[in-house]
Amino acid sequence: QGKIILPFEYDAIGSVMNNTVSLLRNMKFGIYNVRAGQLIKPQYEKNLLLYNDRLLAAFQKGSYGFIGWDNKPAGTATFDEVEVWTDTLALIKRGLSYGILNTITQRLEEENITDIRYVAKNGSEKIAIVKQENAFGVLSSRRGFVIPPSFTKLLNIGTPDEPLYFTEKHVEEAALFVVIYY
Repeated sequence: QGKIILPFEYDAIGSVMNNTVSLLRNMKFGIYNVRAGQLIKPQYEKNLLLYNDRLLAAFQKGSYGFIGWDNKPAGTATFDEVEVWTDTLALIKRGLSYGILNTITQRLEEENITDIRYVAKNGSEKIAIVKQENAFGVLSSRRGFVIPPSFTKLLNIGTPDEPLYFTEKHVEEAALFVVIYY
């Protein structure tokens, strides 16, 4: 319609994805919501991650945090890494430990996860073999723990589409190994 949507002041403007456009100016990143006309001016060190309709993950001063479209912090916690787990849960990393953060309540649903190996990472569900407090389990983004973290060893000997899990539990006091297939 010939109207200027964004002023001619940016070094780069990205392509429209999920109704948002990434902006770059003076080595700082911002974002524009095309549908709602909302603008967060470039001021962040890395590209903003659209988390859901109301939240974005922003990187500033060496860590990630959540902000709203009003550019105000949504909670006080900061993280080394943030990944979308579900629309309300985030996979976060602090130091060497991962956790699942509820973005609405800002509370950790799961914590002390020290290793994550994805079995499947498709659009509707993420499934990972995780190590939590020296035990392995299988965590799903839709169903939570499908195999509780209580095994000494856990492997997917199937495929990502049809997993078959080999689990082993070592009972040291009895010098016994229990094997279960899921």
